[in-house]
Amino acid sequence: MVSDFSEGDGVATQAYFSGETGFSGSEGTVLIDYPWYQLKAREEFLAQKRNYVSDTAKIGANVVIENSYIGENVRVRENSVIENSYIGDDSMVGNFSLVRDSILGAGCMVGAYAEIARSVLKDDVSMHSGYIGDTLVGAHSKIGGSFATANVRIDRGEIYLDLDGTSVGTGRRSFGSIIGENARFGGGVVIMPGIIIGDNCTIGPGVMVRANVPEGTTLY
Repeated sequence: MVSDFSEGDGVATQAYFSGETGFSGSEGTVLIDYPWYQLKAREEFLAQKRNYVSDTAKIGANVVIENSYIGENVRVRENSVIENSYIGDDSMVGNFSLVRDSILGAGCMVGAYAEIARSVLKDDVSMHSGYIGDTLVGAHSKIGGSFATANVRIDRGEIYLDLDGTSVGTGRRSFGSIIGENARFGGGVVIMPGIIIGDNCTIGPGVMVRANVPEGTTLY
């Protein structure tokens, strides 16, 4: 659920989060009052890990892996780059893709020519080509090609979210989307900064999402 992003039980960070209301960071326990605080948790978690590549991982030619955790049975195809990231068990990163400063849960699939930056993808998320930046993606979501989360305003101002009719500042000038579980996106979807998409939503090809999408919505 979208609300899961405000809890301390992220799939890749279970051993790191201290509980449902906070996580242990470099400055003590940090409360997770809003979902985007999990992006701060991501930063803290990645800062504490060490480089590791499982013996069962399959790494293609010309792959660059820097300061990253690569789990069991992961496959990274040729000419991709993994920087300061956590790749969960049984995940795959396609050719010519870049994953940086991000957490991918177990069983994720990233296609060719994709970039994931400063984001958290929970278990069993798949995407084709495109860009996911400063974004939280719920488990079992499926994302078509040429997908993009816009994550910066043109004026470079602070990004606000609409939470039940109240505009709440994130304190961030770079923030993408909060996407719930079991969401489906056709090719060419673009999501504006600070948008919340609920669980079990379907967004058709070529749609530009400018406002929050309630749970269970189909949008074409």
